[in-house]
Amino acid sequence: MRTLGALRLLLLGTCLCCAQLWAADLYVATNGNDQWSGRLAAPNAQRTDGPFATLGRARDAVRARKQAAAVPAVGLVVEVLAGTYELPQTLALTQEDSGAEGAAVVYRGQPGAEVRLLGGRRVSGFVPAEGAVLKADLVARGYRELVAAGQE
Repeated sequence: MRTLGALRLLLLGTCLCCAQLWAADLYVATNGNDQWSGRLAAPNAQRTDGPFATLGRARDAVRARKQAAAVPAVGLVVEVLAGTYELPQTLALTQEDSGAEGAAVVYRGQPGAEVRLLGGRRVSGFVPAEGAVLKADLVARGYRELVAAGQE
């Protein structure tokens, strides 16, 4: 009986340890703010702290932690909460954004949630052209290239 109790305690401790290893360190959410710490999954009651709003801000926070040697020995996890995120610019991840052996930097979607990353910009300013056809002046709006469904 004592062995079974000790085994249960050991398994519980192992599970808690593993859960801590994979808990998120930083959060990104559609209701976030890039002025916040990113350490909370939801805004606090006073709306003075909570998740980041953008992946770029989370990336910069990871870089700052690495420069300050404040990365946990098990690495860092950035969790992106449910929602759609429009990326107006390329999210560039370089060697400086990677982890180290045994201390990975992981960007992941919230388990069980739908997370969508959309690159590019919305096209607006459509005007009637002919019949049911609409047109928009992309050059006047600063577009240099249009790719739709993988075709230029």
